[in-house]
Amino acid sequence: MYNLEEIGKQYRGGTIVIVGNGPSLVTMPGKEAAFKRYIDFTRQREEGLVSDINEFEQAKAMVHRVDNSPYPLWTVNGAWSYHPKSTLGFLMDDQKFNRAETHPQHEWYDNMIKTAEIPIMTSKAYPEYKAMVEYPIKEVIAKYRSTYFGETIDYMICLAGLFEVNRIEFIGCDYQLKDRFPGERASTEYWIGRMESMGIECDASKCANLMKQSQWETHFHPLLYGYDKDSFPVSDEEIKELVNGTKREADRQETAVA
Repeated sequence: MYNLEEIGKQYRGGTIVIVGNGPSLVTMPGKEAAFKRYIDFTRQREEGLVSDINEFEQAKAMVHRVDNSPYPLWTVNGAWSYHPKSTLGFLMDDQKFNRAETHPQHEWYDNMIKTAEIPIMTSKAYPEYKAMVEYPIKEVIAKYRSTYFGETIDYMICLAGLFEVNRIEFIGCDYQLKDRFPGERASTEYWIGRMESMGIECDASKCANLMKQSQWETHFHPLLYGYDKDSFPVSDEEIKELVNGTKREADRQETAVA
């Protein structure tokens, strides 16, 4: 149904936005919501009103919809369903392996693919899913000579490079500092570095943690590890101009050289 070359043409030379599912955009129901559901069920069961906890609706994720960007949105893992301006979706898990006994949300993902009205990039395309487009993994590995793919967003970044975009903006790629996220952030930052070395501008200013230094030692300059913030040569106008002119500057972290 979709042709990869034709898909790529619409993005060449332009800006795309990679939209993640991090907490700045998506708030997942916590343990409190699940516990309340269980308590409500237990109380009503004791009163003889219900016998199946599935009669209680699951708590839903709260989503901040991205609808004010002038650029095409690339979304991940079903997010095209709640970001209607999405133009390209990504679900890299093999959907035939991603079945009910191996994935808790198999039916939801399955429906999101079957009803998608945009191309969905994936590791293995199956003919019964008309929106699926097989990811060009051979071409990507040949181009970059690397197989450092820690998560789906890495594949998105590489495809943007293959399509020869000029700029990538990141929204909702937040990478919490726990569980698997530090490893995923590391591979994503690697690919951002690769893109910038190719002349593709990458803007992660709207994402928590991504391309941000950790501020554990507050006496250091917030952008330059090792330099004391009080003795940094702020009197050198050339250094001030250079620091304030980088893409990690203070208007993204409120830490500009004064």
